[in-house]
Amino acid sequence: MVTASTLPLVTAPTLLGPPPAQYLYPSTANTDPTMHLPMYSKEAATIAKIYTDDQKYDRVSDSFDFKLTIFYNICKRAGLPPKGYITALPTMLKGLAQDYYYNSSLLTRLFTEVCNHMRYFFEGLEYYWRNLTK
Repeated sequence: MVTASTLPLVTAPTLLGPPPAQYLYPSTANTDPTMHLPMYSKEAATIAKIYTDDQKYDRVSDSFDFKLTIFYNICKRAGLPPKGYITALPTMLKGLAQDYYYNSSLLTRLFTEVCNHMRYFFEGLEYYWRNLTK
């Protein structure tokens, strides 16, 4: 015979509260835990739409500084503040430069650090000596 004491105890599910803010308002509340900065996903998407393939840095054609000037201009038009530049930086890269960026895990560094790192890796002393002889 089944009695109340032999039945398994079933409890109602407990609610943990409302969903975290990043699910409700991703453009304002989503943050990168490693950098503690807003992700600026809306602005980064706008930047990706504006960029053309010719404007991206690939190490082969133009200098990093020239492509960085284009990057600053596009970020300004998209409304991305300077503290969000690191989020959109991969958008300006292609080919070898993009491969190097991801293989070197440069996202965890500061924007100026990443720019210097990319510049010196691809356009180090050999690049400057080669341009001096032209």
